[in-house]
Amino acid sequence: MGLLINGYETKHGVVLENGYAKITNGTVVSWHSPKRFYFDFDVDVFASIEAREAGKPRLESLNFNMRLNTDGDADQYNLIKQAYNHLATLEEFSESRDV
Repeated sequence: MGLLINGYETKHGVVLENGYAKITNGTVVSWHSPKRFYFDFDVDVFASIEAREAGKPRLESLNFNMRLNTDGDADQYNLIKQAYNHLATLEEFSESRDV
């Protein structure tokens, strides 16, 4: 699972067409008053899905934080799905699609 990203500009100024973004690490953080859960996660960006599969190094690594949905939604326990859905709402990933 990952995101095919088009029009994404890396911190080096390279604009990717058919780039690939993948969540590689994450930690759940709990706040007890009031009870809330957050997900801190890292996303690695590659030139393409083929580059990742070939073992090429990532172009950059990004860090994100989001509040987890724990309101009884069917997907509430799928942290990775929630994180990819969150990424799709961000401007830099607005042209992305699941792969």
